[in-house]
Amino acid sequence: MLVTTDRLHPSVAWSTEEIRPVLPGEVADTIREALARGWEPDVDGTPFRLDLSSGAAVRG
Repeated sequence: MLVTTDRLHPSVAWSTEEIRPVLPGEVADTIREALARGWEPDVDGTPFRLDLSSGAAVRG
């Protein structure tokens, strides 16, 4: 699974941008969201893409 978010990666945010870490609860919420959208983690093939960059928040 590949997840795109609106958060900057620390390697590119060397300016004054605030880095917000991805917390374990957010990872769990994202996995639940991907499963609800049809991700099948046991199926081989093209990675499932989940785009959360457009401001869509995943909440548990």
